[in-house]
Amino acid sequence: MSIIKKRILLLSILLIITLIVGLRIVTYFSNIQAINKLTLLAKSQSSELDAMQKLAQMSYDIDDMIKLSANLKMTSKIILLGVFYEKSAWAHLSPDDTMYYKELVKKYNQLIYQEIISNNSFYKTVSSVIKMHLSQIWVSNNLHLNMCSAMLDSISVDAFKHDDYKIKYFIERARLAEKFKKYNKYNKYLEKTLEFNSNPNTFFIESAISADSKNWQISYKCMEKYLELSYGKNWPSIIKKKNNNDDALDDALRIASLWESAGVKLEEMEALLKYFAYERNKSDAQNNLAYFWAQQGKNLVDAELLIQKAIKQKPKNGNFIDTYGYVLYKQGKYKEALSQFKKANELGKNDSAINNHFADTYFKLGNKKEARKYWQEALTLIKDDDELKKEIQAKLDKLSSPPKPTKE
Repeated sequence: MSIIKKRILLLSILLIITLIVGLRIVTYFSNIQAINKLTLLAKSQSSELDAMQKLAQMSYDIDDMIKLSANLKMTSKIILLGVFYEKSAWAHLSPDDTMYYKELVKKYNQLIYQEIISNNSFYKTVSSVIKMHLSQIWVSNNLHLNMCSAMLDSISVDAFKHDDYKIKYFIERARLAEKFKKYNKYNKYLEKTLEFNSNPNTFFIESAISADSKNWQISYKCMEKYLELSYGKNWPSIIKKKNNNDDALDDALRIASLWESAGVKLEEMEALLKYFAYERNKSDAQNNLAYFWAQQGKNLVDAELLIQKAIKQKPKNGNFIDTYGYVLYKQGKYKEALSQFKKANELGKNDSAINNHFADTYFKLGNKKEARKYWQEALTLIKDDDELKKEIQAKLDKLSSPPKPTKE
């Protein structure tokens, strides 16, 4: 290569390096300017909510977020707490983002609590809707229940113009009464809730909120009210006549699941699932019924045939294949079950339930090493199911404990 060509090549390389470094410097200062601009916005009351949410999206330093929030109105702080609390539960977030939002929620809870106990005017100056919003978050997380009681006591239900807020108010009172084990008040507030005959979607939303906090009785009662307002008092018969109506099927599956979770109306639940599984050949109903039978340890041959029908309709559904594996497991067909669990895992269903099934199956096959591995993996994937955590931890403890000496 000639000297001229070498110089041209060297200059080209230097030019490329200069451009890359320059772009990085520009990007760096652009980010700094963006953060500074958002910081200034966060300090102004007009754009505070939008700015703080954008800062959170950029994973802005949590301690700095709290410092910026110190001067915000209490209403803004509570709204932001609600936004961050909701985001912390999003399933599609990365583990790092989930931890970030959970830590943000923790810090905002502390900030708001400290301000309330140091400010006697809170109960008079903050609106009833905002107080109810804060109570809903705290009651769901077993936080500051006495303060929640004081907040709800300071609200006059007659001040609400819309029935939707009155429904939310009585549901909050019921949830709080249950926390304090005041069951007479709990039943009274729940009855008051169900007296309203307004927007069915309000009951649907409240059912979902209560399900998230595993308050199954309120959840299924609200769902039944939603169905009554949507389809009529004879909704179990009407819902079956909605041919090719996906919403009706979803509603049927939802109420069946809530009945099962609450441990009530199991015969009605089974009958509803049987109708959609056999008469309408709905794969989701077939899956749910097969899984229920497997849990109960009954009709296992029928359950196997049923889940096979579901898989024929949706061969790449990881949930269905997991159910098939569970049905096989309950029949003692452990090697076949393991094969199905592997298929479900390959299809992306890598969650706490399937890892628990993996571990149970390996344990039955005598492979304690793999059982331990998958139980430990299951624990890392559990978000808000304390009962499942205890169940799996007990299995691990039992696996780790030395065998008891045999009596001679």
